[in-house]
Amino acid sequence: MSHRRGKTIGSAKTSAQIKKKVKQPQIFLGTRTVAMFPCYDCNQCPFVLKGKDFVHPTTGYTVHLQNNFTCISKYAIYALVCPCGLIYIGETTQMIKSRILQHRSSINLDQLKFMVLETVPPMKGGGDRELRLKQREVWWIHKLQALSPRGLNKDYDLYLFL
Repeated sequence: MSHRRGKTIGSAKTSAQIKKKVKQPQIFLGTRTVAMFPCYDCNQCPFVLKGKDFVHPTTGYTVHLQNNFTCISKYAIYALVCPCGLIYIGETTQMIKSRILQHRSSINLDQLKFMVLETVPPMKGGGDRELRLKQREVWWIHKLQALSPRGLNKDYDLYLFL
């Protein structure tokens, strides 16, 4: 004779269906200000454009940041500012400091500065966060006129909106 345990709600759910709250590390001790800040813990911090606003170097267009960002922000759209005055708009799912390191290793420019423009929060109802990130990147490329020859972006994909 064998004994079998009854079914519970926990046994019916998989670990992927159980939502866990991920606590983000606290970087600032005071109140959070809407701005871009270095994390002060990586090699990319000296290249951060600090502040509440991003000003396009050639057009003068000002972007007012809507959140606080650091080098450890993920799912972000960022602007790279070249010393020649052109900008590149990019997106990444990894930490900004990792992505900027990849850019700097291929470009080898110490004057290259960057700022996070926006992050894409997790989608409600399980939407595709990466698709939304790519759509926002295209929006920013168009908004800031970062497409070549006015900027450093080569092209963008409008099929993301279909």
